[in-house]
Amino acid sequence: MKKTLRLYPNGFLLLKDNQDLKSIPDTFKRLDLLNDYYFYFEGKGRVQYLVSETRFIIISGHHSYVGQNEINDTSELLNKLLDAFYVEHDTFLNMIDFLGGRYAIIIGDNEEVYVYQDASGVRTVYFTEEHDAIASHLHLLVDQFDLNRENDKQQLSNQTFTLNNSKYAKLKKLLPNHYLKFSNKSIHRFFPRTQNKYKEWSEDARFDLVKTLWEAQTEDYLNQYKKLILSLTGGNDSRVLLAMSKKFTDQIEYFTYTIKRNKNNSFFEKTAKLDEKLVKQITSDFNINHQFLVIDSDLKLKQDEHNVLDRNSARSHGRRLIPYYNQSFPETDLLHVRGNLLETGRAYYYDDKPRMETLINKVVFDLRKRDKSITRSFAQDLILNQLKDLGYDKSINGYDQRDLLYWEWRMGNWFSEVVNETDSAFETFLPYNLRAIIDISLSFPLEKRYSNYFFNELIQRNFPTLNFYGKNVDKNLYEQYIKDNPKKLENSIIKNFKVFNMDHKLVYNKASVKNQFYLPTQFLEKGNYAEATIRPLKQHGLMYIKLLSKYLSSNGVNYLKYEILKNDKPMLSEDIAHWDKPNHINIYNLTQKDIIKIRITALRNCKRISWQKASMITILEKKEIEDNRQFNKEISFTSPFSNY
Repeated sequence: MKKTLRLYPNGFLLLKDNQDLKSIPDTFKRLDLLNDYYFYFEGKGRVQYLVSETRFIIISGHHSYVGQNEINDTSELLNKLLDAFYVEHDTFLNMIDFLGGRYAIIIGDNEEVYVYQDASGVRTVYFTEEHDAIASHLHLLVDQFDLNRENDKQQLSNQTFTLNNSKYAKLKKLLPNHYLKFSNKSIHRFFPRTQNKYKEWSEDARFDLVKTLWEAQTEDYLNQYKKLILSLTGGNDSRVLLAMSKKFTDQIEYFTYTIKRNKNNSFFEKTAKLDEKLVKQITSDFNINHQFLVIDSDLKLKQDEHNVLDRNSARSHGRRLIPYYNQSFPETDLLHVRGNLLETGRAYYYDDKPRMETLINKVVFDLRKRDKSITRSFAQDLILNQLKDLGYDKSINGYDQRDLLYWEWRMGNWFSEVVNETDSAFETFLPYNLRAIIDISLSFPLEKRYSNYFFNELIQRNFPTLNFYGKNVDKNLYEQYIKDNPKKLENSIIKNFKVFNMDHKLVYNKASVKNQFYLPTQFLEKGNYAEATIRPLKQHGLMYIKLLSKYLSSNGVNYLKYEILKNDKPMLSEDIAHWDKPNHINIYNLTQKDIIKIRITALRNCKRISWQKASMITILEKKEIEDNRQFNKEISFTSPFSNY
């Protein structure tokens, strides 16, 4: 039997007083609360509640509590949350840090009602400043009240724009890590409450806790739902999901959508075929229950189905897949496991600009995707004020505001609406969407977050073989680093590198990886330098070095330079900003007594992770040739920007 697309699946609407409503779906039920509030919810949605004579708590949506407090069932969870909220509020906040799932918590009494949501706001909560109402879906509120539609530019012009805005005037969205005070529709931050405690933990302790929390949620949901399905692609995020589901591979169904053939060579088609190739490599080696969903032109949504989806989600994303999902998974009691939120743990919003400038640029960039006529000069003052109002103008208990903006504004706005759309096929479970796990992922140093260390290490510690297969590239590690690059089998050219301050005192010593070295962020101060040493092996002759600095920017001049030194005497110098191609360098008249150093020096203070990345020098190749002749030059090079 074909699934019928539900209107506002898992939706809810909370009103104060019995207001006249225009359009409540027939599938919704009503719960009366304390003679003051009325809670409407979709009958097929998961809603648990506890109502006393003076207080109430509702959890609308699926959830899994994996904290240290022993909780036997949902009734006990509701009681403990309600008591803690009014008696030991810190305990309540600590408990919801370990409450996974996709939900809204509505809690209150006759005096006030408060609304919280899951860690990333995947259960959307909308509210209007002009009515005593909140809802799970944008259009569920629009259906009830006369609200003026305003695009971003109109809201900017009218000075009504906010970072949690919608396309309707005075209709806003609750942001993750904030709660809503119902009486005046104000939002207040409740996280982060302290410094990140996990920074003090050992790496083993952090990874052990993530594994425990991840598996506890998965096991709980296997008991709650008849079926869990997990989508596999060729990318990193689904690889993490597969690794973390290793304990449950015989209880989960895996799938990958692909296409019959690549007709137009579009990005979607190329990505689908690459995913198919990589997933086939993995599934041929491991015994998991997996199927391919073949996307063709046979299944299409009807206009009335498009109309339903237009109301379910504030934006369209991947809608064409829904009929294929419903055909392949006709069951209603199933849960789709996804990994899309993992970006929060990476350092996506970091660059070399001042932090507030970066945040303004990110917001303007997002607005311009919808309306190219919006310029930075037009929008920046109002955006700046909004950032300040929400506390993004400074770090919060040591948390960088760039991380918080990405977590709360970027992911909280975008991905939640993606899931609102796919609700028409199935509910979604995101194991990473647990505040404690997100917190742990943010506890690692920037250098490690920048390199995807946390997620690669999750794979390595739980299902290490999965790191062998290519991630969004069709070659595995052997093909990438050995078969196609036989020179990498040779001994390392650079064993280690050292960092010195401007007084030439050693401050740092590190092993080199892949014949690379750089200036670490904490040492990017004027006059400090990093250097690697190469000693000639031939009695007398010349040395060929193929050196690569990938940084290229007309705005990055006079920040960093690299040099070649022979016995501490400079032979070659180049500003790294001018040339991003290999520099083929020959050094003549060498003996075994000589010492060649390659040095990268900071020309000004530039303590940003992006400058560490820019400072990276790679020695691609080194050769020595025995030659007893005396040459009339000491060095030659191919970069037009090298100075001798």
